[in-house]
Amino acid sequence: MRRVLTALAIASALAGAPASARAPTANDMFEQGAFLFNHQRYHDALQCFKYSIQLDPTFWKPYQMAGETLNDLENSGEAIELLTKAIELCPPNGELFYTRSNAYYCTGQLNNSIADMDRACTLNPKNPHFFAKRGDFNTAAKRFDLALRDYNKAVDLSKTEHQENAAARNDMAALRASAHKDIGNVYRNQGKYQLAVDQYTLALNAPEATFHRDRVLADRADCYEKLGKKDLAAADRKLVQHDSKGYLDDLMR
Repeated sequence: MRRVLTALAIASALAGAPASARAPTANDMFEQGAFLFNHQRYHDALQCFKYSIQLDPTFWKPYQMAGETLNDLENSGEAIELLTKAIELCPPNGELFYTRSNAYYCTGQLNNSIADMDRACTLNPKNPHFFAKRGDFNTAAKRFDLALRDYNKAVDLSKTEHQENAAARNDMAALRASAHKDIGNVYRNQGKYQLAVDQYTLALNAPEATFHRDRVLADRADCYEKLGKKDLAAADRKLVQHDSKGYLDDLMR
């Protein structure tokens, strides 16, 4: 009961009206929860989502957001239950399978993670983020050929999808750089060191890259070492000592 009252108090405070003025609807509580979630007030957001579910158990959106919130709060078991309910209530939705796949992964259910990402990629075949995520899961399962398929698909899609503005294009360029890094990691695990070097270089040359560059430089240095290119390996290891992105970019030109 206290949780319900807390949720009502949150809704009332955010709406600027006394709690008795108008009973909140399921959508009201969902929107308040989304507001709180976006402001990283996860526990309060979760109360709102759960109260939204009480008000309308057939409304799928609060199940989705409650599941996502619980996963962020490291309660992936309950997150899976709520996301499964959202999937039952909602028309086929790739985002829901994507979210549940992450919860499955957090509970060590790798095969279920991959199965959900298969559904997500089928439902949203032009979403490069989905293919990159499935590549991560296939890499974790040591299904390297399938991981390469997924990462390369993500690279291809990132060149044509979500190009509507500069922010979207930068997001796609950052995803593409990360996918090249991940492809390099797969090739390195397979002992294909020159192919790995080529991919790491593509990743490092991308100004939009958001990954930790020192780690990639160290991995490329290791590949150079395996290829007998000791001078190049030494040069990369020297770069690792400098963590300023601007300095790294100047040296790599």
